[in-house]
Amino acid sequence: MLQDERKAHLEEVYEVLERLRDAYSLFYADALRTAALQAPGNLAQAMKPVPWARLRMLVFLYLPELKPYLEDIELTGPKLGSAAADAILYSSGNAARNQQLVTALDSALQDLTKTVDAMRDQIVAHSRAIVAAKATSVGTKPSKP
Repeated sequence: MLQDERKAHLEEVYEVLERLRDAYSLFYADALRTAALQAPGNLAQAMKPVPWARLRMLVFLYLPELKPYLEDIELTGPKLGSAAADAILYSSGNAARNQQLVTALDSALQDLTKTVDAMRDQIVAHSRAIVAAKATSVGTKPSKP
């Protein structure tokens, strides 16, 4: 039964992690549009809430082994937010300056993507280990991914 609860928590963290990725992706897209095309952004649409509290709660209460991955995301997420805000606030008719803003924005997105993907990979590995352990305990052979 504990394995089922643990698997449920892993699935919930995975879902919250994807919501975090979606929220930052919308903010990134709006900032990119603003900086690259000089098109006014739609901050109301881009400001989807980032589920930080839920992610932290799940990791700290149920999956403390994911704390190092959470810490990395806590660094890279706000950096993307800052780069996006800079792109929105400081873009201008200066193409060279706008390119710098877009480059910083792209770099921040890549960093966040790496940290989110690393946590996702750990969640998947833990989940597969639970499935394998459960299969072993009932005497069946786990299927290969």
